[in-house]
Amino acid sequence: MDNKVNYTIVGIFVVVLGAAFIVMFFWLSGTRHDKVYNTYVTYVHEDVTGLSLQSPVRFNGVQVGYVSGIELDPNNPQLVKITLKVEQGTPVTTSTVVTLMPMGITGVVYAGLKAQTPNAPLLGAKPGQRYPVIPFQPSFLMQLGKVLPELTDNLKAISQNISKKSSGD
Repeated sequence: MDNKVNYTIVGIFVVVLGAAFIVMFFWLSGTRHDKVYNTYVTYVHEDVTGLSLQSPVRFNGVQVGYVSGIELDPNNPQLVKITLKVEQGTPVTTSTVVTLMPMGITGVVYAGLKAQTPNAPLLGAKPGQRYPVIPFQPSFLMQLGKVLPELTDNLKAISQNISKKSSGD
């Protein structure tokens, strides 16, 4: 048996294996350098729990981008500023709105885009804006949460009126 080790072959093997791992890492990490994205911003006035960086952005259910930033608005801390990366060519128009949509029962949320009218002009940044701002529309659950207390108060009042009238007879 030969106990001599050819260090040149071992060195080449280590370098090739290391390069293969680096290429595989970038390939499997799903970097988004092959697509061109436009940046949009929306300002949310509701809880954004479940939304995270890299959360999907979907237009009518089709994934067209991802969330690239979530932060409090420095000018109004009641608002959350969400930065969206949307694939170039996606028809984001002046009638497009953003809604935070739950993804099943997991608590994970995605940003849903929807056009309100079919033939509106494309959305562009207004003077003084760095990126175009897509208006936010509260989710159904948030709208329901705002109406529910008023509805329960009305039901209590009706119930009390019925109780008073039935006991007064």
